[in-house]
Amino acid sequence: MWETSNVRVSLSVVGEDVDPEAVSDLLGSPPDRSHRLGDFGSSDPDGSPVPPRGHWGISTEGRIPEDEPLSRHVQSLLDRVTANVPTWRELADKYSCRIFVGWFMAQRNEMVSLDPELLGALAERQLRLEVDLYCPDELTKASNLLTE
Repeated sequence: MWETSNVRVSLSVVGEDVDPEAVSDLLGSPPDRSHRLGDFGSSDPDGSPVPPRGHWGISTEGRIPEDEPLSRHVQSLLDRVTANVPTWRELADKYSCRIFVGWFMAQRNEMVSLDPELLGALAERQLRLEVDLYCPDELTKASNLLTE
């Protein structure tokens, strides 16, 4: 029986001079997490120190089950912000704008796809898609045995 992978997906705007309030105004959505350059624990729920750059971000955490398809997560994030292409180009000219995916694999060979329309929506907004893959513990243990 196949287990279901879990994904954690976020959309972020990052840069030294990111002003979270201004980004919220431009995108039409408040952030789930944000901070300005040099802030510490400003909006991190655990109060941990934040990196030395500005950040505005939203995620699907707590909004969509982690085992839902990646396309649903990505579309959900896009639905929360403006579709105005000039606004996105303005942000992309100044900051790093991305969709980040944490993919927690349940099997050693998995596949995911995004429809051309969804990929086009990311491209026209100049959103970079970054995927971090995490393999199951059993695969990590097997890999470690091979390298010992």
